[in-house]
Amino acid sequence: MPSSVFMRVPSIRSIRSMYPKRPARARARARPGFLCGLLATACNGCGARELATPYPAPRPIDLASTGARLQRTMHKLADTSEAREPVRILFYGQSITRSTWTRDIADRLRARFPHADIIVENRAVGGFGADLLVRTAELDVYGFWPDLILMHDLFVKPEDYEALILALTSRTTAEIGIQTTHRRGEGFRGTRWDDTTSATYQQTAKRYGLELIDVRTAWTRYLDDNDLHPMALLKDQAGHLNGAGDALMAALVEQHLRVIEGAPREPKGVIDVAIGNDVRFDDSGRLTLQFHGTRVEALLDELPMGDASARVLIDGRPPSMHAGAWAFTRPNGDDCADWPWEVATPIRVIAKTAPVAEEWTATLLGFDAGFERFSFTLAGSVTGDDGTGTSDADFVSRSGRVAIDARDWWLAKAHAVKGRRFVEETKVRFRAVPVHADVLAVGDRRVVLVSGLDNGPHTLVLERIGAATVPLRALRVHRPQGPLPRL
Repeated sequence: MPSSVFMRVPSIRSIRSMYPKRPARARARARPGFLCGLLATACNGCGARELATPYPAPRPIDLASTGARLQRTMHKLADTSEAREPVRILFYGQSITRSTWTRDIADRLRARFPHADIIVENRAVGGFGADLLVRTAELDVYGFWPDLILMHDLFVKPEDYEALILALTSRTTAEIGIQTTHRRGEGFRGTRWDDTTSATYQQTAKRYGLELIDVRTAWTRYLDDNDLHPMALLKDQAGHLNGAGDALMAALVEQHLRVIEGAPREPKGVIDVAIGNDVRFDDSGRLTLQFHGTRVEALLDELPMGDASARVLIDGRPPSMHAGAWAFTRPNGDDCADWPWEVATPIRVIAKTAPVAEEWTATLLGFDAGFERFSFTLAGSVTGDDGTGTSDADFVSRSGRVAIDARDWWLAKAHAVKGRRFVEETKVRFRAVPVHADVLAVGDRRVVLVSGLDNGPHTLVLERIGAATVPLRALRVHRPQGPLPRL
């Protein structure tokens, strides 16, 4: 392992005595060499804490194929050329994924690949199964457009989990690593349920060509190797991790984040169209590309472009005129809030017509006792007053720039589960942000021209502005796989 929090200390018995052992029938011979401890500060939800773990490193995974389906991301991390691109990594799932191990992985990747520009987001939502994560993905995944998604979800229905995977693979071209469930206590649904769901993870990974991170098998082997009871690595029966569990989870997941020389790097659905042969600017300064997909990026040879620029058209219209080419931020989405449990918010916001860049404010009024029913007004910083609605009816603003389904308001659940209460005229704020460029001008080496299109045939036109040559090297087209699920 490139870096490790696992170090040897001399006294095995004294350290082991502090932690519960496995039942006698399940004990196995422990290997020598125990950790002195990970002392790392990381954010678990809102709170920072120091973790210490006294256990040894897990066995290396010896499968040659480990990490094989994550090679586009890993080679981008390893790229040290001047043309290297940022790498975007998303952690997605529930409370297990909100734990400190995700921060530890991000820190280790930055240490291993010091030249890489690594952008990490953890958008896990405690208590949300696949049936809800498929809805929050509208705010959390598609606008961020990750290169890599690392995900674990304790779903209830296998069909909900498959719908989530189908949505992610239908609307992004991200490489995805899905984790099986570690060994929890005998509470919740028990070991048999976790064994059953692990089989679903394995089948899903095979069906969709995803990286299977088999945490459960490695975790069980680790407990046997070190004569440990499952609770030695947990804070509770539900499976939330203590410091030692966080360290082990980080180590097991990181084993899949390795560069395999000679392995294929590009997943299905991503193609770079070189400029200069079949696709090029004609004598009038116009370039046309027919493509099938949801997203196009411009890859530039050099920066800055100076006065060189080009107007962008998708199917005859500027990208800003396409509703999908915009994203909404999490309403009241303070990074240090237990969203959506601690704030007034809907968990999904979409647009029916093309938005503009602005901040939206919904003012909530007339709550009933359980915060299930209330009314609201909506106004945009550019649009102005845009209608009124109630929480028990689907809402589309007068302009069509904001739409919220009744089932997506979360105040009643936040009140019932967390005891949250809300005052009259509570404000819900969120922003519409562009995921496009109407003009290709001075910017990064990679510029998103358009994203969020229907996954079908489209026409891209670039019209050069002025006489300066646009240093365009290629156009990268993203064509996600599979049909779009119905939400």
